[in-house]
Amino acid sequence: MMMMMMMMMMMMIIIIIIIIIIIIIIIIIVIIIISCSAKSPILHCFKGEKNYFRFDRKSHPSFNMVPPVAVSPLIKTARWSALLLGVIYGKQRFDYLKPIAEEERRVEEAEKKAREEQERIYKQLSEANSDTILK
Repeated sequence: MMMMMMMMMMMMIIIIIIIIIIIIIIIIIVIIIISCSAKSPILHCFKGEKNYFRFDRKSHPSFNMVPPVAVSPLIKTARWSALLLGVIYGKQRFDYLKPIAEEERRVEEAEKKAREEQERIYKQLSEANSDTILK
């Protein structure tokens, strides 16, 4: 049962990774489509012009940025507090779950040993039953 749950978790993780990859590909395609404007240097590569790296700094949107806004000290304090509270909560949760996981591992190891012993006995019995003169 535990093995089946682990397999299901692995499948879920793989599905999530595939979804993330698909989203990244879609974002890249959208960025390429958006950047294909008349002033974009990427468009020159698509048109087949020889000067691929022609770059007009004045007309490119990344150089027309506004200066950064000063963040309020209250917001900075709230962000750092949330980060520290998250770290403290994570440590407490880890300390709470660690003995439970160790107990589960111990029980699973005992079940595994019992299962292997039963398989060994079954194999010996099947070998003993297969010993006949007809071989």
